Amino acid sequence: MDKDLCDFIEFEKREKLFSRTYRGVYYWQCVRYDVQRAISFKEMNRIGNAQERSCGIWRKAGDLLKRSAGDIRDALRLKTSDLLYFDEQLYRYVEGKMVDSYFDYFGFEDRFSVQRCYHHGKEERRSQCRGAGISIVALIQGGLYRLSKFIPWLFADKQEDQYIVNLCQKISLQFDIELSAGTMIQKVRDVVVHQEVYGRYYDWLIKKVRPKAIIVVCHFDSKLFPLYEIAHKHHVPVIELEHGLIAYHEAYNYQDLTEEGKLLPDYFFVYGDFWTKYIQLPICMKPIAVGNPFLEMQRRKYDGIEPDEKTIVFYSGRIGMEQAEFVIDFYKRNIGNGYRVCFKPHPVEYPDFRELYPVFEAYPEIQIIPKETDLYELLAGAKHHVAAASTVLFEAAIFDVKRYVMYMPEWIQYVQPLIDAGLAKMFRNLDELQELLEEKEHVDKSILDRLWKSNAKENALGVLEGIINGRKID
Repeated sequence: MDKDLCDFIEFEKREKLFSRTYRGVYYWQCVRYDVQRAISFKEMNRIGNAQERSCGIWRKAGDLLKRSAGDIRDALRLKTSDLLYFDEQLYRYVEGKMVDSYFDYFGFEDRFSVQRCYHHGKEERRSQCRGAGISIVALIQGGLYRLSKFIPWLFADKQEDQYIVNLCQKISLQFDIELSAGTMIQKVRDVVVHQEVYGRYYDWLIKKVRPKAIIVVCHFDSKLFPLYEIAHKHHVPVIELEHGLIAYHEAYNYQDLTEEGKLLPDYFFVYGDFWTKYIQLPICMKPIAVGNPFLEMQRRKYDGIEPDEKTIVFYSGRIGMEQAEFVIDFYKRNIGNGYRVCFKPHPVEYPDFRELYPVFEAYPEIQIIPKETDLYELLAGAKHHVAAASTVLFEAAIFDVKRYVMYMPEWIQYVQPLIDAGLAKMFRNLDELQELLEEKEHVDKSILDRLWKSNAKENALGVLEGIINGRKID
């Protein structure tokens, strides 16, 4: 585990931070992720509220107002359903269609009625299920956030403000980072606003839908923390689906394993037992290995494809020009060696790709993978896959291909388990990568079922039915 993360989780336990409240609201759970990221990346602005950084406050408010009418209409049409799914709209192209690979392939909708709630406010609602948005709630929350800045005494807890000032001094001293107490206090006040505004909405939503269980994709989205307390009040279990790299992730590692002050889902459906070795969760959140049905489908689909020995794909980790320049250096060195060099942008980079990576325009021979490309066809068809920190390296382990980790100190902990398991090789420079390309690979495939548990759909449906029916889940 990264030393900063290790020291941080020991610090928060020693300081009993989960017991702290602001105007009666437990707040540490809601800010710890941002604080830890600020420490790891030495970026003070990491704890700034997203609205604080936005320069288009009025435009954003206008967009929310426009969407609010539709959201209100959809909310009035809500019906009782077995499952309430908080849809993050994290869709990808599969066979020319946009799908939710985290949820759709579990088959929950074949056995249960599902009501979706779109909590990211995106325009494209490509799901066939009618859902409800939260634009009006976000608008109210944003207005109160601005009010808390103009009339702070209405929202203040003076005693806790002083504690936070002292806490920021301690954190700054121990972790060598300038942590603004003013920014931190404002962040905590916003937690209180979230708890009040979103809490009221979730209370209404749960009473309206009356779900038997609630499913989320990413539990540490700030909009969702109030959900867990309200769900527990209504005795509705909450389940999180693993959605990416969790090994040594700050959101899934604690030293304080008690229930006090923890706003978390009740269950965590992980891909396999392999992952539980690298997380430490409080006793109120139980990890259960179920597998990844979408990955199973892709493995069956592309099983037997012979990978091209001379195709190498570099996957963006949203690291920027440092990674792009490395790809170009590799291309220059290997001109004449027969390599087909590809660069796969991160999904969020496609709209602004030309502005983010103008250097590629001078090298048209480097193939930029289109967003419509089936990722798993790419994983199966190319022999060499390179990334700094990406779930695709773990997914690529199901195919007969080679995986390489570009060493970057702030990211290496997330993929270290893959290296430890012998499923990837790490390199620090171009020379080392060139040598690894020629090495023979000997992989113990027996570990794969621990990494990706088989029969994911059946596993998850069985566990979910047990949770809904109140059976003890081992």
